[in-house]
Amino acid sequence: MENIYVLFNTDANVKKSTGILAEVDHFLCERGIEHKTLFSESRDSATNFVHELEANGGGKLIVVGGDGTIHNAVNAIRDFDKVSVGFIQGGSGNDLASALNIKKDPKDAVQDILTVPEHRMNLIDVGGIKCANVAATGLDVEVLKRRDKMKFFRGKAKYLVATLITLLKFGSYKLNTVLDGVHRALDGMVVAVGNGRYFGGGMHVTPHADPFGDKFGVTTVNAIKKIALPRNLPKFISGKHEKAAKYITHYFGENLVVTAPEEKDFTVNVDGELYNNIEFDCKLLRGQLRVFVPAKD
Repeated sequence: MENIYVLFNTDANVKKSTGILAEVDHFLCERGIEHKTLFSESRDSATNFVHELEANGGGKLIVVGGDGTIHNAVNAIRDFDKVSVGFIQGGSGNDLASALNIKKDPKDAVQDILTVPEHRMNLIDVGGIKCANVAATGLDVEVLKRRDKMKFFRGKAKYLVATLITLLKFGSYKLNTVLDGVHRALDGMVVAVGNGRYFGGGMHVTPHADPFGDKFGVTTVNAIKKIALPRNLPKFISGKHEKAAKYITHYFGENLVVTAPEEKDFTVNVDGELYNNIEFDCKLLRGQLRVFVPAKD
């Protein structure tokens, strides 16, 4: 019998998480499917759980949570041939799940994990860290730093308020990019490399990216004067980037290096997690992660 491990994030919203876990557990038990569940409160506990699954011969890992939980799970896997991964939306940010068309109802999502064909999804190596969704630097990093310090909001409201405040204060970075050997310099607000299409709870940062394609997507956003932000920001959020082509450019590639020579504290956002000690050096890892993705309706 195949091992089924359920990794459950309890950090984001305890009430919501408990309800989802009850549905997942009931669905599996009702069908007589044995499984083991971990209430994960840290990256270390998630890593140990995944390593235990590998040591027991591998099997299905059902990840219940948002992008951060998925990120921790993916980076815990040492042998991608032993572990296949299914996603259930359970966090405040479910951007990768949205890009993969994962159903919002937990029971429907579990049913798909148990029945739909397995696919091989790309990952991106970012300075030794595996990225499942989006890696970026610039405005989004400052937003996440501000969000993490805020105490009076939760979920998407917290991210939105942090974004609005940061927009009033943020300028731009002097950035250099080398994409598949082609160098470009820009005065930029955002450089993002996308395996998925969204970050920040639904912002269309790399709307043309395909996690099963031959290349990852890259989006650069040049500095925008604050007076022009109200007109152009909604275009970025909604994915209507062609209407802001003066500022937003798309590329595709397999290798991307981003540097910020003038920034002493250069931080990279990988799947919503902030890293200060890695190089923004991205390499496509084609077809590495085994996932269960439903067909589009």
